[in-house]
Amino acid sequence: ADGSPGAMLADLPPELLAAVLRSMRLSDIGHLAYASRPLLGAVEAALQLRAQDGKDPLPRLPACEESWAPFLLRLDRLRAPTVVAAGD
Repeated sequence: ADGSPGAMLADLPPELLAAVLRSMRLSDIGHLAYASRPLLGAVEAALQLRAQDGKDPLPRLPACEESWAPFLLRLDRLRAPTVVAAGD
């Protein structure tokens, strides 16, 4: 490990890393998915755990998708409640 935060995260066991990432805000998970290629597998595992938390069966990866991360990020965004500001 070189001491950088990404290197320290990558040193965690995969199941622990996925559990940590799972609790992050969706926008932060999305940024991490695109900013850290070494953590992409853990990001995808965390997104799969989040999808399973919704008590919905995990869908099959559509043929048009290359990776779970973008697909599950979109799915998670669609499940998020819409917030409407008062007075609008």
